[in-house]
Amino acid sequence: VEFNNSFLESQLLQSVISHFNEEETEELILLFQMLEKECNEKKRYHNDIIQLLLKQIYFMLLRNTCSHSQSNHIGKIINTIHCRFREKLTLEKLAKECNLNTNYLGCLFKNNMGISFNEYVLDLRLKYAYSLILSSNFTINEVCYESGFSSPSYFTKLFYKRFGKTPAQIRKS
Repeated sequence: VEFNNSFLESQLLQSVISHFNEEETEELILLFQMLEKECNEKKRYHNDIIQLLLKQIYFMLLRNTCSHSQSNHIGKIINTIHCRFREKLTLEKLAKECNLNTNYLGCLFKNNMGISFNEYVLDLRLKYAYSLILSSNFTINEVCYESGFSSPSYFTKLFYKRFGKTPAQIRKS
């Protein structure tokens, strides 16, 4: 998990935090500060403390998100997306599985997440591909297909647009 300024300033996190009251927001900021401190200082048991802080942050976000009436659908949908983002997953298919209207689901998703369904899935795929490039010996084509893309040239184009380097350049560096 990478927490940097781009994550902390992201629309996704901001849209989730916007539902928090002032006290909850301060508590969440404190947890992130503690997390950063543990990551930087690397004292004894720092890995265990980091895991606990991440769990606390996760459950705090989940509790707050699930307290909103529409968020039950969003929670299930996000879980489904994270489990199946490498498949050919469409908003229409997901709406049908959830017994929701496609347009309604699209609006619900965008209103709650701050980005469209397709942007969210694309971002997940690209981040997954990036991690595979750094941590595996897969060829670029294998990374492309393993990440849920169907065209290596399209994958490379989107990857370059998102990260400013081609997959091969990332691997070399």
